[in-house]
Amino acid sequence: MLSIINAVSDEKVFRETLQLVKFWAMRKNIYSNILGYLGGVSLAIMVARVCQENKYVTQSAEMFFQFFKFFAEWNWPQSLGILTDNLNLAALKQIDKDVSLYDIMPVITPSYEARVSTYRITRSTFEVITKEIRLAREKSEKAGL
Repeated sequence: MLSIINAVSDEKVFRETLQLVKFWAMRKNIYSNILGYLGGVSLAIMVARVCQENKYVTQSAEMFFQFFKFFAEWNWPQSLGILTDNLNLAALKQIDKDVSLYDIMPVITPSYEARVSTYRITRSTFEVITKEIRLAREKSEKAGL
């Protein structure tokens, strides 16, 4: 977790946003790595990447909505990871070539030997996850956020 925290510019916004996203995922019943949904590590990596992409956002509530906007538009199965000393865009492109055909939603760990943290996600759980992300984005846009 330390390498994830070190990759973001505002630790407080990251931690608060991660709490919001985890709560949202629990309420939508898509927070369970064992059942083929998103686990804590995967969500932490996803939130950290959104924080990296929106480093000037200073409010966790706004970052929470940026999370849905970002992932509603992400081109899965393109690999997603946070940018660190060990993992950069070139490394992610290489990982994209190496990712198994079975990896539907590859979220890559920032460790030295990068791994897919979402290897249990299936086609059906992927559909549920992406549907909930799109619904959350639509609701936030309707609310004017």
